[in-house]
Amino acid sequence: MQPLRHYQEVMALHSPNDHLMCHVFSTSLKGIASDWFYLLSLCTLRNFEKVSEAFLTQYASRKEIKKNNNHLLSVRMRPADSLKGYMNHFQNQLTRVHTCSDNVATLAFINGLQSSHPRHKHLLKYNIMQMKEVCTRAQQYIQLEEAIKGFFNPCTLQTQQRRQEIIRLRQTDVRLQTHLITCSMPMEQKNSSLH
Repeated sequence: MQPLRHYQEVMALHSPNDHLMCHVFSTSLKGIASDWFYLLSLCTLRNFEKVSEAFLTQYASRKEIKKNNNHLLSVRMRPADSLKGYMNHFQNQLTRVHTCSDNVATLAFINGLQSSHPRHKHLLKYNIMQMKEVCTRAQQYIQLEEAIKGFFNPCTLQTQQRRQEIIRLRQTDVRLQTHLITCSMPMEQKNSSLH
């Protein structure tokens, strides 16, 4: 189990000291696992092997079982998904696969894209066979999607219109201030400022 393995790696220098390994283990636990540890009887804490055994027995059902390559073939882009959403979901599922070659991951990603999606046709047309290249091309398309979404987003349009209005008001305000200053000047200064 990962937390136990992580603890053992961190404590590798102290592993000969069984007593220390048992008592410091509790500091690596949080929440329910920490509560569980303090409920153990003292006889369980005699050596780290027994503590490890108890921990693995208690939390064995929470261990995530790695999936095989076939799992990736079931990952599909839903009609409402953006390319970014599908890509995040696919990469998340890819981390759950035990071992997966780059070719299999690439083919599974392309297979899972909706056939009507422009990137699906593009990736097939250019025979992209490396996941790195798929990600690079997808990222370019995602940036384009987000730029278009931002351009047509009503909130963004309102913000742009508000900025333009503020600029127009400032320009009007400057003209008004210039006019007021000119009107409040004595006649001699007005004539000299005009020349």
